[in-house]
Amino acid sequence: MKVRVGIIGCGRIAQRFHIKSLFQSPNHQLVALCDERVEIAQELAQRYHVKKVFKDYRELLLNEEVDAVVISTPPESHFDIIKASALAKKHVFVEKPLTNTVEECKEAIKLCEDNKVKLMVGFMRRFDKALAWSKEKIASGDVGKVFVINSTYNLVATYGEYLRTTDSEIVGKLTPSQSYKENMHGFLINNLVHHADLIGWMAGSTTSLLASGIFESDYFTLNVLLKLEDGAMSQIQFNGFVKTDWQESLVIHGSKGSLFVELFFPYLTTPSHAVFVSSGLGQRFSPLLATNTMYKDELLYFLACIDSDSKPQPSAFEALESQLIVAAIEKSLKEQTWVSLDGA
Repeated sequence: MKVRVGIIGCGRIAQRFHIKSLFQSPNHQLVALCDERVEIAQELAQRYHVKKVFKDYRELLLNEEVDAVVISTPPESHFDIIKASALAKKHVFVEKPLTNTVEECKEAIKLCEDNKVKLMVGFMRRFDKALAWSKEKIASGDVGKVFVINSTYNLVATYGEYLRTTDSEIVGKLTPSQSYKENMHGFLINNLVHHADLIGWMAGSTTSLLASGIFESDYFTLNVLLKLEDGAMSQIQFNGFVKTDWQESLVIHGSKGSLFVELFFPYLTTPSHAVFVSSGLGQRFSPLLATNTMYKDELLYFLACIDSDSKPQPSAFEALESQLIVAAIEKSLKEQTWVSLDGA
């Protein structure tokens, strides 16, 4: 029996990836679309032959034909929709971040557990083939004991140009995201949370961190030093808006070798590039990757977990851990000191 899915929030991510992925899947069925701008949902429903359209997500959740929902609304709305979905016994895939606050994250996880519904957060980079290959290199022991993992994330001045290219088929006018000057918390949980998740996935939990930064009217730089549970050290450098092409990367050093991963603009099909270098001249290995399908892969994986009644990964607890890192960064910036994750 096909998993029947309703999408709540028909903005950029839903239109570029989730609706198309479900429309093209022979194993799952897109049965409902919901958006407060109901005219957008109606236009998309006609384009993709979706029978049910709603303006209020609560009405969608009353529909017995919906088995699972994809939530792609702004972060401040996530908790209320997750809560209502859990109580309606609908499985939940929610775009990152899980919710707007750590406290809401914890309650959302409990609600889904109590109501026996699956909950997965859209950390799509875990389904990036180059990063998955890199994770396998670590898990297999080829890299040895990881002692350094550094990430760089540059928001670039060409970001708007990328969006004008990738948004050419988007229905409806999209609301611009708030800047760090308008909402630092929202800015961090929407952006930096991805690299917080990658560090935890690749190298383990963070025990404490120290953050410092410069925030000017037209540029910023944020540096975070992290101590990890197994003795490794990590650094996140988050910059904007830099005058260069898209630049996002991970460097991982272990006792047997190193990984270098270059990530590209996520909305394009350009695959990421990974290189493993071990000791010895010429000891370089890199996977041959044709295209980037991480958004499609993560959603179909979630639906497969419903089919097989298995627990999706990353778990909601891993999403909570990433959000705890962001909360600790905010606290460290405010107090200008090291912050333990136990007290984040």
